Amino acid sequence: PSLDSVADRLVKNESPLVRGKAYSAFSGLFGASDKDLSIAKDAIKTEKDPYALQELVAGLSNEGNKDPDVAKFLLDMSKHENSFVRRKAAIALGNTWSNKVEGAVDAVITLMSDDDENVAKLACSGAGKLNDEKVIEPIVKILNDESKEKLHGECVRGLATMWLDYPTHKNHNEA
Repeated sequence: PSLDSVADRLVKNESPLVRGKAYSAFSGLFGASDKDLSIAKDAIKTEKDPYALQELVAGLSNEGNKDPDVAKFLLDMSKHENSFVRRKAAIALGNTWSNKVEGAVDAVITLMSDDDENVAKLACSGAGKLNDEKVIEPIVKILNDESKEKLHGECVRGLATMWLDYPTHKNHNEA
């Protein structure tokens, strides 16, 4: 059988672990292929299992700028009831590949106040990768709140990324 037919069978498997593993393979060095993107867009419409969804989010994390359906899916997953799905969404939306996704900045800002500390940390650290000054005020608010000290390190990381954008140095923001 061809690799395409194997991939088609894996994403239709009844086991969410098998489907999730297949979804995670969508992310590659050069992004998802057209065939993988087509399979993923079908999965977006039907997948309900939290494990499979978090792997689908991870597999599509660099595709939000390229496809509006994927961008909408990533934004929707930032509101998912499962914190592990929201964690993957925080990573996917708080990356340079999502800096042109309409709504990504607002979603990351919302995730910075998530009840799950790990979600909030991921959102704080990724916020600077979006290179949007709108994230500065919410980060400073967290930094000024002693009760949120567990987020402070990730907030500083987000600000440092926005300021220096190490290691690519493509963006530099004095604010």
